Amino acid sequence: CPHQPESGCDCRKPRPGMLVRAQQELGIDLANSYVIGDRYLDIDVAYAAGARSVLVMTGNGRAEHQTYKDRPQQPHFVADTESSWRGLWDGGIHSVGGDSTNADGRCYIG
Repeated sequence: CPHQPESGCDCRKPRPGMLVRAQQELGIDLANSYVIGDRYLDIDVAYAAGARSVLVMTGNGRAEHQTYKDRPQQPHFVADTESSWRGLWDGGIHSVGGDSTNADGRCYIG
């Protein structure tokens, strides 16, 4: 998004405008799509667009997860390593080694 935060545009995260535009222009099925990122803004935009969210524990991911772990809106998946989130592209989340579902219902992979 090229806009400044104070502009209030619908395409700046956590608003889903860019994803909705991609859905309209490219026919993307957001309900069967993943938003992968290392910030909770990425998680928020996934929820706003009706997509699934993956928080990667690289970059800012580990610190963000620690800071926001008690928020009600959590990532659908947490990927601890690059090979685990890349496994999403290789046949789905269930094909990744080391999967486990926590008591909170989130799948931790890695």
